[in-house]
Amino acid sequence: MKKSNRGNKKAMVVIIAFFAFILASCDTYPYYYSAPSSGSGGSSSGGSSSGSANLQTGRYAASGSNMTMQLSLGTVTAYVGNSAIGWGTYRISGNQVVITFTTGSGAGSGLAGNTYSYTITSSTSFSGMGELWVYRGAF
Repeated sequence: MKKSNRGNKKAMVVIIAFFAFILASCDTYPYYYSAPSSGSGGSSSGGSSSGSANLQTGRYAASGSNMTMQLSLGTVTAYVGNSAIGWGTYRISGNQVVITFTTGSGAGSGLAGNTYSYTITSSTSFSGMGELWVYRGAF
């Protein structure tokens, strides 16, 4: 007697369809994060009426280093190579991005409790303290 695989095939089709739906519904356009506007009104294009700079969300790499940071809607994760070493938040104030690490581990244990301020030089780069961080792509 031959065992039927029909149930397994149906389950596989459902799983594939589910993942195809998830991937199709993912937004592929770049996101920009700017400081919340404290004034009245704002811009529907992601900008702020307060004159704050915009910064594209995604992965940023420090020139001359294997360290990267992933910025996403106010949260930051620092990496050395592919290993996450620090976690925290960032905010934008005027043309400054201020990054505060709340947690660090391993090579990033020294990041915890530290705040770093950088000047936004474009929507895809920021610099300060002798470092230049350049956008390397979406997550």
